[in-house]
Amino acid sequence: MENDLREGKGILYYNDGDKYEGEWKNDSANGKGIYYYNNGDKYEGEWKEGKREGKGIFYYKDGNKYEGEWKNDLREGKGILYYKDGDKYEGEWKYDSMEGKGIYYYNNGNKYNGEFKNNLMEGKGIYYYKDGDKYLGEWKEGNIEGKGIYYYNGDKYVGEWKNNLFEGKGIFINNKGNKLIGMFKKGKPYGNMTIII
Repeated sequence: MENDLREGKGILYYNDGDKYEGEWKNDSANGKGIYYYNNGDKYEGEWKEGKREGKGIFYYKDGNKYEGEWKNDLREGKGILYYKDGDKYEGEWKYDSMEGKGIYYYNNGNKYNGEFKNNLMEGKGIYYYKDGDKYLGEWKEGNIEGKGIYYYNGDKYVGEWKNNLFEGKGIFINNKGNKLIGMFKKGKPYGNMTIII
């Protein structure tokens, strides 16, 4: 203590059961420290004026773990979120949400590499399926929506999408090069189609 202010290193026990152990400056957590939350969560990393700021690791009581950058007590910048089920997100964060460019690894072997907004796939991205299928194109609120190309079993669809289904103008090309050109609705050909063999 210096002038009745916490300075240097120390431990503070809170009435609610929380505990901070680390560096202090001007009566606030500043520098490196560990915060133990009474619900079982734990943060270990850098602090500025009593808030998580800089690099740190947050251990969630449910088994998830975030490792990366913080700003004003929020996940901000670059970071990795490890899920207890084996999923993993590695990329950019803004206002405590997945936002910007990132890669999401699914525990089933699938992978998404692209843009995120509010924790959802949004913008342009590539989704790789473990069986070799692949989608390249636009996303909206976590769904395939807009223009994109889907490769599967040697076949290919190039065109418009809505709610993860072929919807609008498109071309289906099979592995022999035959083409089906026209409109699609809810994942199926709709109306007059042009067939090129």
